[in-house]
Amino acid sequence: MDKVTKKSIIDKLVEDDEYFISCLLQLFYLHTIKDSFKLNNELGFNEADSEFMNSISNFYLTKDRLSPAQIRYGRRKIKKYVSQLLTEYSKDNLKAFAAFGEKFA
Repeated sequence: MDKVTKKSIIDKLVEDDEYFISCLLQLFYLHTIKDSFKLNNELGFNEADSEFMNSISNFYLTKDRLSPAQIRYGRRKIKKYVSQLLTEYSKDNLKAFAAFGEKFA
């Protein structure tokens, strides 16, 4: 497998809906931990994005789908979290890479 970089994550987020959704859910999971424990850190979504990103995450978890508009807008927002995704990948915590790792290679 090639080295995972910010660019390779962005490229994969743009071209693969399943990959985007799995990364979205990983960030949602991190955001939920931050909120649950009232942590003041950089995990998950920032305050400006949290309402929308939590909304589409919850929508996916209940409906098992996202609309093309939700995916399109979510992709624009998620790009700012690529450093966080790369950090999670390097810690071997990123479920998205575990679930879709073969597709990423």
